[in-house]
Amino acid sequence: EDPEELPGLRAAGDAAGAGGGAAAGEPPRVSMDAMAAQLLRDQFLLTALELHTELLESGRELPRLRDFFSNPGNFERQSGTPPAGGGLGGSVLGGAGGREPCSGQLNRAGSISTLDSLDFARYSDDGNRETDERVAVNECFLMLQFVPIASCPVAGHIEKNLSPCSFLLCGLVSLTPLKDFELWDDVGLNIPKPPDLLQLYRDFGNHHVTARDVVDVSVGVDDDELEAATPILGTVPVFETTPQSIEQCLIVQKLEDQISVLNNEKWSLMEQIQRLERYCKSLKLSPAFHQALLSFCRMSADSRLGSEVSRIADSEKSVMLMLGRCLPHIVPNVLLAKREELIPLILCTACLHPEPKERDQLLHILFNLIKRPDDEQRQMILTGCVAFARHVGPTRVEAELLPQCWEQINHKYPERRLLVAESCGALAPYLPKEIRSSLVLSMLQQMLMEDKADLVREAVIKSLGIIMGYIDDPDKYQQGFELLLSALGDPSERVVSATHQVFLPAYAAWTTELGNLQFHLIPTLLSKIEKLLREGEHGLDEHKLHMYLSALQSLIPSLFALVLQNAPFTSKAKLQGEVPQIEVTRFPRPASPLQDVAIIIGSREQLAVLLQLYNHQLEHEGTTGWETLLWVVNQLLPQLIEIVGKINVASTACVHEFSRFFWRLCRTFGKIFTNTKVKPQFQEILRLSEENIDSTAGNGVLTKATVPIYATGVLTCYIQEEDRKLLVGFLEDVMTMLSLSHAPLDSLKASFVELGANPAYHELLLTVLWYGVVHTSALVRCTAARMFELLVKGVHETLVAQRVVPALITLSSDPEISVRIATIPAFGTIMETVTQRELLERVKMQLASFLEDPQYQDQHSLHTEIIKTFGRVGPNAEPRFRDEFVIPHLHKLALVNNQQSVDSKRLDIATHLFEAYSALSCCFISEDLMVNHFLPGLKCLRIDMEHLSPEHEVSSKMQVESQISMSIAASLVSEDTKTKFLNKMGQLTTSGAMLANVFQRKK
Repeated sequence: EDPEELPGLRAAGDAAGAGGGAAAGEPPRVSMDAMAAQLLRDQFLLTALELHTELLESGRELPRLRDFFSNPGNFERQSGTPPAGGGLGGSVLGGAGGREPCSGQLNRAGSISTLDSLDFARYSDDGNRETDERVAVNECFLMLQFVPIASCPVAGHIEKNLSPCSFLLCGLVSLTPLKDFELWDDVGLNIPKPPDLLQLYRDFGNHHVTARDVVDVSVGVDDDELEAATPILGTVPVFETTPQSIEQCLIVQKLEDQISVLNNEKWSLMEQIQRLERYCKSLKLSPAFHQALLSFCRMSADSRLGSEVSRIADSEKSVMLMLGRCLPHIVPNVLLAKREELIPLILCTACLHPEPKERDQLLHILFNLIKRPDDEQRQMILTGCVAFARHVGPTRVEAELLPQCWEQINHKYPERRLLVAESCGALAPYLPKEIRSSLVLSMLQQMLMEDKADLVREAVIKSLGIIMGYIDDPDKYQQGFELLLSALGDPSERVVSATHQVFLPAYAAWTTELGNLQFHLIPTLLSKIEKLLREGEHGLDEHKLHMYLSALQSLIPSLFALVLQNAPFTSKAKLQGEVPQIEVTRFPRPASPLQDVAIIIGSREQLAVLLQLYNHQLEHEGTTGWETLLWVVNQLLPQLIEIVGKINVASTACVHEFSRFFWRLCRTFGKIFTNTKVKPQFQEILRLSEENIDSTAGNGVLTKATVPIYATGVLTCYIQEEDRKLLVGFLEDVMTMLSLSHAPLDSLKASFVELGANPAYHELLLTVLWYGVVHTSALVRCTAARMFELLVKGVHETLVAQRVVPALITLSSDPEISVRIATIPAFGTIMETVTQRELLERVKMQLASFLEDPQYQDQHSLHTEIIKTFGRVGPNAEPRFRDEFVIPHLHKLALVNNQQSVDSKRLDIATHLFEAYSALSCCFISEDLMVNHFLPGLKCLRIDMEHLSPEHEVSSKMQVESQISMSIAASLVSEDTKTKFLNKMGQLTTSGAMLANVFQRKK
């Protein structure tokens, strides 16, 4: 079949054959531009390139061809599929001399040089080519277009469909234009350098010849003219041009290169061996001589260390064995301060060593690594123990680590015992559960009972808390409760604090899980408190009361969490949409994270959702069917209120403890719960109304601790205006009812003391007292006057000047003498605590009016109150006030008492004078004041003692004690002053035996 002809060319040929000349009807001449366009359109690129070159050389360059071959995009493939011809370039050679169109555009290499941008001079033999320039694939391809195929030695037989680039890449020929590439890297192809023609010729017989059809490219023949003959001389084997065949060529070449290198090395080694043999023959030295010669190299392979050094470990196992042998010798020689650096090495070896005995020795070294490990060193050892436990598992922890702890449970150094106690807690999660609830629990119990170091017992308590978090044996509940009571009663404050922070919350969580919180733990603690109160009628054990009550207080968060988790709305508590925020002050600050309600519940978001539903339930739906909350309302609160009524109101510590308990309970359960469940129960008990006033017996419950605990523990939980008004009204009612019923004021005083400790309530308390100042009843006004004494010490001087003193001045002019007398202790307290000169002068003037006004000359109660006040505040009062006012007026009162005709009143005044002088005797008193007022006052007191009947036991005792006081007072002044005073009074002697008896009684 004739090769495809170009349109126009065929017409020109036919015309030539028919007519032989232009005259015989020659067709119109085809333009070069149209011819170039047809060639490019039909993808006859090589022909177009040849045409372009000839036109370029003849100076008739076509813009179309120039633009085409200078555009790199015309040589890119549209896909990764190679052309049908299998070549790397664009065109392939035709079977009969013609050229078949390429299936795609030419590959584009990293360099984008094209024909018109090539510098052909740099590829010539005499060109000054730069050594570091690289020739890209496109340049190589374009160069191939100028290669005269017939000039190749084997050009007569190339594969029919093999493109020039593929032909070169397969390594079949080494074309002339490539001979200048002495360095294959200059070509820019990422493949090994193909073998040269000579090598191919030598290896011809070693290759498999693929029987393929070949054709002479210099003549065009039909397919049926092909001959499948055996290659003759000049014919070279042709490889398949698939990517696999190219890769095989490269692998073969690589292996042959390696063989060549190895052969060269072999001959080099043989030459070295021969040289060494010749050298040894020339030495002619005996082996014994060599051995003796080498003995001068100082080596020690016979010792233990030498043996280890000369034997290099060649596997992981041998390394572990070597470390196991060497570490016991290394550790003692490392400085104590740096031994923790060995912990990773010891632990790694102990984990991986195959011998149990060696592992035991290494762990023994770990626990004895540091004689007295400090806190940081113990933490490092514990970290290592936990890492060891994670790696080896529970069985080996029990078998290998626990024995080390047991061995050191009674170590003489507390730091080592501390390490044991901390290890028990740190290893708890990695131990078998049976061991946790048996051996480890017993170890900790023994250390809690026997160890004398507070730090060790504190660590024991924390580890017990961790054990309680992992224990799951209900039979150990009672043992845990006994440990809890022991921990709460520990004499060390550190141990008790750790109990509240760790052990108690963890035990409460386990108790809740078992269902025992409301049915055993809390009821048992309440029963112990009630037993204390029953047995403590003649002396309450306040320490144990504090112990049990503080435990109950620490259980409040767990109790509230239980109420939330068992509420009717719990199933509705879903985290959907925007979660409401919890106020920062919604809950009291927890003693530890384990007492944080949010952590007990699970998250702050979940708690927020539950709180919202909780408040809605209490406010709108009630508590029906809510068993856990009903237990709190119907059983816990009534029992607590009953216990509060049995407390001694004079015990400030107990009142404070129960006040704090109720405050935390109310703040935790919320304002709605407090207003609807707690306050009504207290109000029912107190029954504050005028009908309950009994002038003879009084309202008994108002005199008990119920009043201060309700006032300070419940009514102070929330501080909105309505809450403050409720508190003010309650205190006013209590003051009124106690005054009108002539009941003791201890409960009201306890309330003022507890509230007065917080400056935020000073204004509120002053408001309550002013209510009493202006009350119509003198009894209430008298009570208000006495309550000022309690408030003055904690109130700021500004409030004293603006609110307290004006109120007292008002009361000091009250029509009732009892009200005026009731102000004296408060005036005295002001003299003791205030420093403002003007304020002190006002108080001094008021007291002077009581002492010097004739209307008070026969007021025995007023004089008694003043003397008692002087004795109480004199030692702490301002020195000038004491020297100029207190001591001189005591002297005057003593002189007046000598003239008292009623012995009972005289003895009463003398007794209080003696107490006042005893208190003032410890103060610094000037010589003049001593001679002129202090000692003369004592002389008057002695006269009173002598006048009173000596057979009365009390009088005799007071006479002896007055003599001792005068002797002490006399010793505070100079010897001359003492002599003068003794000469005036006469000698006062007291036998040594009498003094001893007096001091013994005073003890």
